[in-house]
Parts: sequence; C-alpha cells; structure tokens
Amino acid sequence: MKINTLIVDLDGTLVKTDCSLETLWLSVSMNPLNALRALRWFFKGKPYLKDKLFESTNLDTNSLPFNQDVISIILEFKKKGSKVYLMTGSSQKIASKIQEHFNFFDDVFGSSEKINLIGKNKLEKIREIIGNNPFSYIGDSSQDIPIWEEADEVLIVSNNNNLEKKIIKKEKKITYIHKDELLKNIFKVIRPYQWLKNCLVFVPFLIYENSGYEEFVLSSLGFISFCFIASSVYVLNDLLDIKSDRDHLTKKNRPFAAGSLALINGFWLVPLLLVSGLIIASFLGTGTFLILLTYLIITLFYSLSFKKKLILDVCILACLYTLRLIGGAVVIQSDLSPWLINFSIFFFFFLACIKRESELIVGVNADNSASRRSYIEEDKKGLSTLAIGSGLLSVLILLLYADSASSLDAFSSPIFLWFLSPIFLYWISRLSLLSSRGYIKEDPLLFALKDRLSFFVGFGVIVVIILAKFINLDF
Repeated sequence: MKINTLIVDLDGTLVKTDCSLETLWLSVSMNPLNALRALRWFFKGKPYLKDKLFESTNLDTNSLPFNQDVISIILEFKKKGSKVYLMTGSSQKIASKIQEHFNFFDDVFGSSEKINLIGKNKLEKIREIIGNNPFSYIGDSSQDIPIWEEADEVLIVSNNNNLEKKIIKKEKKITYIHKDELLKNIFKVIRPYQWLKNCLVFVPFLIYENSGYEEFVLSSLGFISFCFIASSVYVLNDLLDIKSDRDHLTKKNRPFAAGSLALINGFWLVPLLLVSGLIIASFLGTGTFLILLTYLIITLFYSLSFKKKLILDVCILACLYTLRLIGGAVVIQSDLSPWLINFSIFFFFFLACIKRESELIVGVNADNSASRRSYIEEDKKGLSTLAIGSGLLSVLILLLYADSASSLDAFSSPIFLWFLSPIFLYWISRLSLLSSRGYIKEDPLLFALKDRLSFFVGFGVIVVIILAKFINLDF
C-alpha cells in the first residue's frame, strides 16, 4: 500500500534544538528567578511547564536552526501529494508558530497543559488523525520507538545506530539522517583556546625565587582547575545567550546557537566541569579554593547580569584576569608584588575595551544591535581612548616595577625587564590601531593566537623573563 502520510517530529528533527529547553534558558536569561519558577511549574506536570515557559518568553521560532535535510524530505513527500503533519512534545503554541513559518504542514499538534505529546501519547494522536492508514515517521530519540514500530517507513535523525536495533519490527525501510559530530562540538563549546588566559597562574611561579618542581606541579593543578571552572561558565554563558548569539555575525556559529550540539549536553557539561575544577581546588588548600570560588561567583554574576552593564563589564573582566594572577601566587604560597597586580588590572582593562570595541564594530557593520550589549555606535571612540590609555598606563607600571625593589627579590638581573616596556608598547599600540580599523573581529586573545607578529612578541616576552630570572649580570 502506498505511503501517503508523513509525521514529523520537531525537537532534534525539524529543528536542530529542543524548543522546550530553548524557552527554559531564554526565560532564565531574562530573569534568573525564573529558574525557581520553572521548578515550581515542573511539579505541576511537564505539559504545564512547557506552556508556562513559552508564555514567559514568546520564543521567536523564525531564528531557530532548522534542519535542511529534513525540510528536503518534507518537500519530497509534498511533491508526491502526501499529507504532512507536525507532532511535537513542545507546546501547541510553539507548534502553531512553526506552522506560520512554513506552508507545507497540513496541520500541527503539540503538548497542552494536560497531555505531553510524546511516545505512546503521540502514537495515539497519529491513529486518531489518520486511523490505521500507513505512515512514515521522522524523529530523533528513543521516545519515538513506539511510533517507529508502528510506522511503515522509519526515518531517524541521529548518529546512534542502536536506535535501529531497538525497533522490534524490522521488516520496514529505515533511513538515517546524521547529526553533527558530538565530540567536535563539545570541544568547541568549552573553548580550550580561552585557556591561554589561565597561563597567568604560572606568572608567580616564574618570578618566585624558590620555584621548583613542587611549585610547578601546584601551579599546573591550579591552571587545570581554572580551565575547568572557566569552561563551565563558558558553556553556561552560551546556553543563556542562545538568542543573542543567533543574531550575531560570528557567534551564530557557536554549537548551541547553530544547533550542532543539543542543549541537553549543557546540563551535564556545566556540573561536570564545575565539580571537577572545585575538587582539584580543594586539594590545593583553603586559600586556592576560596580564590576559585570567588572567581566562579563573579563569573556567574557577570554572565547573568554584569555583562550588560556599561563599563562595569570591562572592569569585572580585568578583575577576573587579575584573580588568576592572585590564584597563582596563593597556590604556591608566594608573595605577589602590588606592581604586577596593578599592571594586570590596567593591561586586561585594555584588552577588555578592545574586545568591546571590536564587538561594537562588527555589530554596526552587520546592523546587529544584539552584539552591542549596553554600548552604542558612538562609544567606539570612547572605548578606543580608554583602551589605549589603560594600555599605556600598564606599560608605565611595568617600567616602574623593573626599577623597584620587588624586582630585585624576584629576578637575578631585573635590568632585562626594561626590554619588556618597548615590547608591550609596540604590541598595545599596534593592537589599538588594528582594532580601530575594524581588523579585529573576535576576542583579541584569539586574534593574537592567529597573528604571527603577536607570536613573536610573546616569544620575546618569555625570552626576556628567562634572561632576567636566570642570567646574573654583575657590574
């Protein structure tokens, strides 16, 4: 018998995301207290929760990452004159908005406040609509197995070949539509390139006069702990920023925003990274644990609120960099010169201003207000002035440190440190000009990783520090 009906799932199938989870994270990003409200709604049933989450967010379905392979299959069925129905566990209100977006659905059905339209409930709805007539079903998860067993044609949007083995009735056509690679996108979302910032933990080790193997091991563990905690916040931040990232010229390619990584992965990635980082910190002593806990709390408040506050956001970013420096000193129980702390604050304030300036330029060029946070186009000049001013002050502080008593205690020949000032002066001035010209379209540290001249600058800084540390010049 000819198959003339196609039933299409929504979450993870027609769209590369989960609309219910989208509304959850969007709701929390709008108001963190909504996380507690969502818990209260959950105890009234999943259908009620889904409906209330949609009401609190009014999800914009037009920006969702749709699966073009699935759309192509739908269009093929429509060409054959088949009826096509959308049936989803997400709210009926979301399903209705999807129907407004496309014109190929004969009807759409979603969860109500009383019925969660998944699994057997969905199968009952299918039989209610088409009776015992044959149908094809395209879905993505084990919840769809009862429907696949009844379907005459099975289409699976997944990389999990075990789903096929769980379908009891095998005498049917089974087609796979593969998803994006999981590990590759997990690697992207935790942003290991950002771990370069955590190398600040090693600075106290490099300048501490009693540094040895034990101090190196402690610094390395501190580095790993900072990396895990920072990555947990990166993942959380991406979950909270899904909507704004999709409106951004480059951030729209981030795994959660693009739908290449399922949102459910964020629910285990965040606690896994966070708990791992805190466990390592707990073995490094109370002081280190408190530093990392402070770092975590500040980054959480930054993600939820402070990043939207004018200038306060760049001040907090500078402080977070400096906390890494302080953490590196605490973990090996060494003193840290006030000169270096002040240098860190001004230097990383410079980088944070460059980052905001580049985001603003990219946003203006793309006519994208979502990328500007609390800044407007006219702030480009002000941010550029703040950046170069704080950058030059950091060079001055570095120069003063090279001539201070603190450097005499930490280095064999601090005279070498004088060479750091012209190196940093060159790099800061160059980066400022490149940013004002719009050449830096990403995080300045990521730009530096790809920039050959920045690589030579970094190499020069390391050489100067090694010479100052180990070469003893007696005059």
